[in-house]
Amino acid sequence: MAEELKTVLGFDASQAINTLVKLDSQLTGYTTTMAAAANSTTGFNAAAKNVDATLGQLSNAQQGVVASQNNLVASTKKVTKSTKTTSSAVTDAAKKTKKATKTMMLSWQSMARINHQCSF
Repeated sequence: MAEELKTVLGFDASQAINTLVKLDSQLTGYTTTMAAAANSTTGFNAAAKNVDATLGQLSNAQQGVVASQNNLVASTKKVTKSTKTTSSAVTDAAKKTKKATKTMMLSWQSMARINHQCSF
């Protein structure tokens, strides 16, 4: 074939033909690589299509956690206040019980003296 081209063209084109054959092979490899890259991109896009929705759900869940934490803080403050109130009430009840016990003991002592004096 090289001789036929040399006869028709008047020069040896075999090197140019070899270069074109190599170029065709390299272009075929490039096309295959680009097709694989396109398939990978398509796969990535399919995998990533739900990312926005998932991030939205995560954001909503995070807002729910913040609201729960705020409720917990408010509840803790209420429990602390209630505990302080209960503690004060218990302290007051203890003081009143102590005072009532003292008064009762004095009354019993007075009754015992009266009974003792009446028995003589």
